[in-house]
Amino acid sequence: MVDAAVIFNSLIWLYVLESTIGFMLRHRVASIFTPPLKILLEQKNKYIKNHKCPQYKLKRTTLRMRTMQTHFNKLSSFRIIFLSLLITLIGVGCGGGGSGSPAPAPATNTFITTWKTDNPGSSANNQITINAFGGSNFTINWGDGTSDNNVTSNITHTYAAPGTYTVSISGAFPRFTAGGDASKLLSVEQWGGQEWQSIQDAFQGCDNLVINAPDNPNLSQVTNMSRMFQNAAAFNQDIGNWNVATVADMGSMFLGAALSTTNYDALLLGWSGQALQNNVFFSAGNTQYSASSQNARDVLVNTYGWTVSDGGVAP
Repeated sequence: MVDAAVIFNSLIWLYVLESTIGFMLRHRVASIFTPPLKILLEQKNKYIKNHKCPQYKLKRTTLRMRTMQTHFNKLSSFRIIFLSLLITLIGVGCGGGGSGSPAPAPATNTFITTWKTDNPGSSANNQITINAFGGSNFTINWGDGTSDNNVTSNITHTYAAPGTYTVSISGAFPRFTAGGDASKLLSVEQWGGQEWQSIQDAFQGCDNLVINAPDNPNLSQVTNMSRMFQNAAAFNQDIGNWNVATVADMGSMFLGAALSTTNYDALLLGWSGQALQNNVFFSAGNTQYSASSQNARDVLVNTYGWTVSDGGVAP
């Protein structure tokens, strides 16, 4: 269904076009047809006088000339109608059609995740629990049309029915852990602009977790990433472009989990190009790296004194 605003705008344009183009076309018709008509009429009168031509033939000639002018004026009207229809179609194509406005894009400072309430967890099969830490004061949209404001402590939400829901958190939310509902957490869809203070234990035990977020977490205030993905068996993303320059502890980060060799290579190459903290303990679990990433791994170990625990070079 065409939006009312599009119809209104089209009517305005039609009026303008009819006033402007119609005026121009009428005057152009006059400039084109008037001189020839005058000449032809003069010739007609001379012809009548000199040759005594039957009047009905000359009347027919005059009628044809006048018909040509009338047809041209009709063609001008068709042009105006065509242009007005075209403007309406352009308006619809640019978003004027439909029964409502498009959904707004999520705010860039919002942390967005998806949860499946009836996966195993510490809360009931139609609930999830969000853990809050010191300094928290956030708004949470539960994805079912309800929200809570000024949240400062752990909060459990009950849904009308079990299912998968998108949860959005904005405001002061300095640290996150999935806790006893780790298996209910399915994905991170957006990190947002939140400055994390710590992501220690954040996704520990999240055995269904994947990260679909197109952005990166803001880790500029983070010093502890220990056990972040411990036992997160499904996690296998390239995080080589994460800025970990301030992190001093990555112990057991991937214990019980493993990245693919390709993603671990990307991590080593990306992190070795940063100005890192010294003497960091980093556990990559059983993840293996390719020989082509040996130099990048050596930068962590030899230049920054890291202790790196992994599965060694892939065969």
